[in-house]
Amino acid sequence: MMRDSNASMTDAQMTQKANEFADDVFNFESTLANNTWYTLPSDDPHAHENRVAISELNSLYDQLNWEDILTTMFQTAGVSRNTKIVLLEREFMGKLNTLLKTMTNQKRVLNNYFTWRLMLGYVTDLGWEYVHANREFYVARTGLSEFTGIPKYCFNKVQYHFKEALGALFIRDHLHTSDKDSIHEVVKYLKQGLMDRLDAVTWMEQSSRTIAVKKVRAIVDKIGYPTWMANDDVIDQMYSTLRIDVNNYLGNLIQIAHMEKEKYNNLLTKGEDKLEWTYAVYDTVGGYDMWWNELLITAGILQWPIYGKNFPKYYNFGTLGVTLSHELTNAVDEIGGYYLPNGTYFDWWTKNTTLMYNKRRACLEDLDIQAGPYRDTPDSAPRYIQIDGTYAARELAAEMAAIRVAYYAYNDWAKVNPVEGAAPGLNLTNTQTMFLSYAQTQCFVRRDQYSISRAERHVMPEDVRLNEAFAHTPEFASAFQCKPHSKMVAEKMCEVF
Repeated sequence: MMRDSNASMTDAQMTQKANEFADDVFNFESTLANNTWYTLPSDDPHAHENRVAISELNSLYDQLNWEDILTTMFQTAGVSRNTKIVLLEREFMGKLNTLLKTMTNQKRVLNNYFTWRLMLGYVTDLGWEYVHANREFYVARTGLSEFTGIPKYCFNKVQYHFKEALGALFIRDHLHTSDKDSIHEVVKYLKQGLMDRLDAVTWMEQSSRTIAVKKVRAIVDKIGYPTWMANDDVIDQMYSTLRIDVNNYLGNLIQIAHMEKEKYNNLLTKGEDKLEWTYAVYDTVGGYDMWWNELLITAGILQWPIYGKNFPKYYNFGTLGVTLSHELTNAVDEIGGYYLPNGTYFDWWTKNTTLMYNKRRACLEDLDIQAGPYRDTPDSAPRYIQIDGTYAARELAAEMAAIRVAYYAYNDWAKVNPVEGAAPGLNLTNTQTMFLSYAQTQCFVRRDQYSISRAERHVMPEDVRLNEAFAHTPEFASAFQCKPHSKMVAEKMCEVF
């Protein structure tokens, strides 16, 4: 770094400067980490007292000029000293300020530290000497020597900075408008199925039930991809200010950084854009967003085995239906109960609703759930790991609800549509195939060491969660004529939703 700066120094001076630089960075970051290890964010990010003007931030934490930093970063958004920001980490900020106040050679240390953090962000984009040095540092720090390779590294760069452009290319080949219409139909039946289940539960008081139903009705469906992504003119406009020079790779990245900074400025100016997507459309993910009350499932996951446009509906209700129903249930469960239909933070469960729900939840907490058998090494004896029910109860409750919601939603669809032919070669009813199709989505392969790590953190493996959920689903037992006391029928049935 010093060589490339064209500084005129002897080898001894360069060594001394390098050591000083390394000491400054290591000592500052390690001290900051140790001092702030146990700091916690605000319990209520929406509390009015967490909003402070930037000028007040300067007064509270006077060792850095936050006003200059923030007004420079968000200049085009018109951010000024009077602009209010949400201060979530008061304890962290206080300890950082105290550390800076007691620091010797503060300006030099901060200059070296900020230089280090900037370099760390760009080091793999510089010359091979920097890349090699960074790789040695990475191996020494993590013990891992794997390298992604140039093609994957470059692709990761492109998808990080140009996910909208890549998404537009992906949906052309993998998902079309007619697919979205078919999926929206499934979601419509699932929402109605969940509302029907809410009408049936006895632990939720009517005032809470009214809000729950209202919330389900208000959920925004973001299925596959945003409509604007199919418009090339919109995509072109998103990158219209970017100029790429094929002979200046690092310069291109700096230009991208400028473009992204302006994107954040525009966000502050125009406010939240609910047409934006949290995930890239080619990601294989789906989820429910509490703050925007929206169900989002990407085009990437809407492929086989989760979804097929020409597959029988009993298949799609089993695969996609249960997956989406699980997320929909999260809108009205013990966490969703803290967010109103408009995303405002508010506990809309009554005290009696919470009390009655906890009694149902306790049934799941008391289950004997074991993961395994796993082997620490290929030659070691197999062992099982106990999953703490207090960690597993919420997810298990949502899974059980999802299976039942999808089951009844499919039955509702089947009542008004022609009878579908059975899957060839299986000798199963359509209902049985629906349950089986869902089970197939839970297949997984992972190393035992990783499975052990997950289980020790009380994460239920997919097969354990699936079998537990089925064992507490009377509709499953009825479909397969499972006898009482058999493996797939729980000795003590738990029911939440």
